[in-house]
Amino acid sequence: MRLKTSSTYLVGCIMLLALGIRLIHLSQSFWLDEAAQALESARPLTEQFELSGDFQPPLFHLLVYLFEKVGRSEWWLRLASVIPGTITLWFAVKIAQKQYGDKTALLTSLLGALSAFHFFYSQELRPYSLAAMFAVFSMYYFIQLIHPLESIDKYKLKRISIGYILSSALALYTMYLTGFLLLTQFLIVIYLFRDKIKLIINHQSIIIFLFLPWMPKLWEQLQNGLGLAADYAGWSMAVSLPWFKSLPLTFVRFLIGMILVDPTLPYVIGGLIGLMIITFITFKAIQKRTDWIFALWLIIPTLIAFLVSFSVPVLEPKRLLFCLPALWILVAAGLVKLRLSKSVLTIIMCVYALPLVFHLVSPSLLREDWRTAVAEIETSATPQSVVLFAFPGPFAPFTWYQTGRVPAISTGIFTLKDESYLDANTPAVLTYDRVYVFEYLMDLSDPQRLIFAWLKRNGFEGTKVIDYRGVGFVYIFDRLPTIALR
Repeated sequence: MRLKTSSTYLVGCIMLLALGIRLIHLSQSFWLDEAAQALESARPLTEQFELSGDFQPPLFHLLVYLFEKVGRSEWWLRLASVIPGTITLWFAVKIAQKQYGDKTALLTSLLGALSAFHFFYSQELRPYSLAAMFAVFSMYYFIQLIHPLESIDKYKLKRISIGYILSSALALYTMYLTGFLLLTQFLIVIYLFRDKIKLIINHQSIIIFLFLPWMPKLWEQLQNGLGLAADYAGWSMAVSLPWFKSLPLTFVRFLIGMILVDPTLPYVIGGLIGLMIITFITFKAIQKRTDWIFALWLIIPTLIAFLVSFSVPVLEPKRLLFCLPALWILVAAGLVKLRLSKSVLTIIMCVYALPLVFHLVSPSLLREDWRTAVAEIETSATPQSVVLFAFPGPFAPFTWYQTGRVPAISTGIFTLKDESYLDANTPAVLTYDRVYVFEYLMDLSDPQRLIFAWLKRNGFEGTKVIDYRGVGFVYIFDRLPTIALR
C-alpha cells in the first residue's frame, strides 16, 4: 500500500518542514557530551573502537569520524543526527500508513515534524537520533515479517528478513538500549503472533551472532561504568535520572521536550490532565489486537530501562528516543478514530506545537555556550594566566574550542576531598598570576569549593565572576600584589 498522490505531496511538504525546522540553531555551540563525541571521533581510525570511557557502541563514532574528514563546523557535524532524524520520521509515516491508512500517516508526519523532543535530539551530536532511525527500520521490517497485510513472495520475504536483521544489528551497534526493542519484539510475538515464534527466534539469533564480536568491549564498558557508580556517588545522578522521576519525566519530555517544569501543584494537576487526555487518545487507536504492537513498542522498552536502572544507570528520556515514533502513530490513529473536525484538529496541533516554538525562540533552551566562554577567556587572559578544572581533565568543550593561548590544568580526579591534594598535585597553578576556574559540575567534583579556599590561602583573590549560558559561572582569581616590607 502506498500513499495517495495528494497525501504523498502533503507528507513531502511536511517532511521538508521537519527538515527545515531541524536546521534552525544548528550552528550553536557544542555542549559537554557533543564536544566529547567530536573529540573521540577525531582520533585515528584505529582508536575508534577504544570506547571504555563511553558507554556506547562504535557505529556513531565511526560516522562522525567520516563527517570530520569533510569538516569540523557544528552545523556540518550535527547533520550526522539531523539526517537520520528526518529519515526516522519518514519511516514512521510509512508504518502508520500501512497499519492505519493515509489520514493517520499525515497526522503522524505532522506530530513528528512538530515534536519538540525529537527536534532537540535530532540536533544532538550523539547517537540517539541514529539509533532511533535504525530502530524504526527494525520495526518497519518486523511488522511486515510477523503481520504482512498483503501477499509476499519468497523474494520479498527474503528482502524483509535481511532488512530486519541488518537494521536491528546496526541499531545495537549504535546504542545498547535498542536491545530492549528486540526483547519487546520477542514479547510481541509471544503475546500476539505465537505462530511466528520460531521465525523471530531464527532472525534474532542471527542478530545476536552479528553482535557477538563487540560483546567483550560491552563487558569492559559495563565494568567501567559500574566502577564509576560505586566509587563516585554523584556519577549515577549525572548520567541517569533518580528512579522516582524517571518514568513520569520520560513521558513529559516526549510531549514538551526540554522545557523545565517545576513540580508544583498546578503543574502536577495540568500534567495529570494532559496524561489522561493522551492516554484516552492512544487507547482509541487500540481497537484491534494487532494495534497493541505500537503500545508495547512505547511501553515495554521504557519499563525495562526503568528496571535495569536500579542496577545500571541507563534511564534518560533521550536514550528512549526510539520509542517516540510509536507515540506519534498511536496519537495520530486515535485522533483519526475520534473523527474530530478540521478546526478542532488545528487547535490541537497548535497547542502541541507550542513547546517547539518555545525551543526555537527561547535562549534558555539553547545548548551550553562554551564557544563564547572559551573565546572570551582567551581574549581577556594575561600572559600569566591558566585555567583550572576540578575534573580528571579539561572539559571536552574547552579542549574543542581552545586555540592554545591559555594553558589548562585539571585536578586529575572526579571528587576533590581536601586541599592537601591540590598542594601535592597542582602546584604549577601557583606559578601563574591569574587563574580562571569553571564552576561547571563542581557540585559533584568539588562540592565544598576547596579550590576557592586553596587559591585564597595561596595569595589569590577573586576579582570577577562571569556567567555564560549553560556553562555557569567562571571565577577569575588574581594574585594579590606583594607588599614590600620596611
